[in-house]
Amino acid sequence: MTLILSITDIAAARHVSDRRVTLLGGTVPRVHSPVENKTIIFLCKDAIGVIGYTGVAYIGSEPTDQWIANVLAPQPAGPGLGEFAIGGKGLGSAKLQTLVWRLRNAVANAPLPLRARVLQIAISGYRIRRRRCLPFGLELVWNALGPKVSGLMRQPRSLGQRTIVGQIGDGFVGDELRQHVIAGAEQNREENSDALLRGMVHAVRARAAQTATVGGDVMTVLVPNPRLSRKVVWKFEPEADHPAVIEGRNFRRMFSAVYSPWIICPDQVSCPMVATGGLEMQSCGWSFACGNEDARIPDSGIIFASSHHHRTRRP
Repeated sequence: MTLILSITDIAAARHVSDRRVTLLGGTVPRVHSPVENKTIIFLCKDAIGVIGYTGVAYIGSEPTDQWIANVLAPQPAGPGLGEFAIGGKGLGSAKLQTLVWRLRNAVANAPLPLRARVLQIAISGYRIRRRRCLPFGLELVWNALGPKVSGLMRQPRSLGQRTIVGQIGDGFVGDELRQHVIAGAEQNREENSDALLRGMVHAVRARAAQTATVGGDVMTVLVPNPRLSRKVVWKFEPEADHPAVIEGRNFRRMFSAVYSPWIICPDQVSCPMVATGGLEMQSCGWSFACGNEDARIPDSGIIFASSHHHRTRRP
């Protein structure tokens, strides 16, 4: 289980996810991995947005986020997703509705053990239609009753529909989510950052203090309205540092690791990595930048370093 929050309005699409994977069974959930990726940033022909999931953590032997990436951007013969850093075959000319169709049909045709378990996928962002950029929010749910898609993908018809709030996973009940987001936003209003995004981080960590199925390490993504900016900023925000080391001949330097999400574009794919700060990817006129500038290694001559995120195996 996990907690995925999204708030999309006319200014930006915001996504916050924790990264904990737990094993259910017995009286207390056990932490299987504290830093598993659950975030996929995507850019397709007519939309840009973020995907997050909760529920079953592995499909077959693959982590669920990697399985989703393979459904969206299947690779030809050669290295598969997760076996390279940046490259491969992207989404090409696929549109948003095609991506939703691929996901829905992939699970609908999955083996019975998967269909008998719960998998929720949240998709939020902007549809780019001629001169209009329309905020959207979708939730795809699969359980024993089959696949179901719900959400908003059309022009907002009222003021209430111009802000789309999404929550999946082990979340809050009733008005608690709004209260935590507002409280966190007020605490961080003076910072040079998006106040709503900071409020969402506050809400996830408040929930992490209440339940073992949600972790305090989070991934945040800020997607601006395409009419305002074409720079997406993602950031890994741990509760405590995750030490990593760069080693070479006569060289060893410790640093605080940054975990990156999937970034899937029409022309290429960036797989999850463990890296220093400073990573930035360009595609189709868009920039996808890491917000962890403070993670760069000072006085080392190293501008950027990364390696594959070696994923935990299914228990």
